[in-house]
Amino acid sequence: MNTLLRQAKVDELIICLEKIAPKSCSKPKTEMCSKCVARISSDRAMQIQVHLKELRDLQQNGDILTTKLENSILELLDSK
Repeated sequence: MNTLLRQAKVDELIICLEKIAPKSCSKPKTEMCSKCVARISSDRAMQIQVHLKELRDLQQNGDILTTKLENSILELLDSK
């Protein structure tokens, strides 16, 4: 797979993860209702943030997306 296709795959995964990332209200975390805090602090939300960081690091460094990371992200995208 050439560099442009790899980069496009990383970009696509970032967009997909950003779409499913839980959104919180605009209040600071200390003023959020328990529902918002639970939504942004869930294991799934944390996993999304970790994967987004990993993908952005790959994007910035021009590194290759590993199959393990891609599969992990795809599983997360398929989960509800």
